[in-house]
Parts: sequence; C-alpha cells; structure tokens
Amino acid sequence: MSERRTIIVCYDIREPKRLRKVHKTMKSYGQSLQYSIFHCELDGMELERLKARLDPELEHTEDSVLFVDLGPIGRQLSERISYLGQRPKDPHRGPRIL
Repeated sequence: MSERRTIIVCYDIREPKRLRKVHKTMKSYGQSLQYSIFHCELDGMELERLKARLDPELEHTEDSVLFVDLGPIGRQLSERISYLGQRPKDPHRGPRIL
C-alpha cells in the first residue's frame, strides 16, 4: 500500500495515562472525529509507523485499537461516512497548509 488511503482509527484504552499517550500519538497522525476516533490519510509506511508507535503504549490484555481502511483518498470523506446528530468538522473544508 504505497498510495495514501483514508484510515479510521478507533481505540478503547482502559487506563488514563495510556489513554493520554495514545491520544497524543494519534494527534500527530490524523484529525480527531470524536474522543477516540481519528481520521487519518496515510500511506503504507506511515500506517506501519503508527502501529509501531502505538504498540508499546498499549496493555494488550486490556486495550484495543481498530484500523478501518476506507480506500484511496480521492473520494470525499462525506461520501464514505454518514452521521446522526452533530457532525464533526470536516478536515478537508477550509484552507489547508501544505
């Protein structure tokens, strides 16, 4: 996977200190959609790097992280995800600094 893809990362971390570390790591890889759900645009190497960074922060018998690959980033996020209730800010709306 060398092309950039939309990845949704969801996590359930049982201990507050580990939760803060995972959240801090995730903020450097994507946009928060909800408290423990992130929208990321990653290529294969970036995804593997993210997993390698998260792995030592977890207690594998208590915590879990889910990665959902929504495919290439060509399609708008709004075409692949729907909401009920308040919608988080779309990370692709407004100005972008490259």
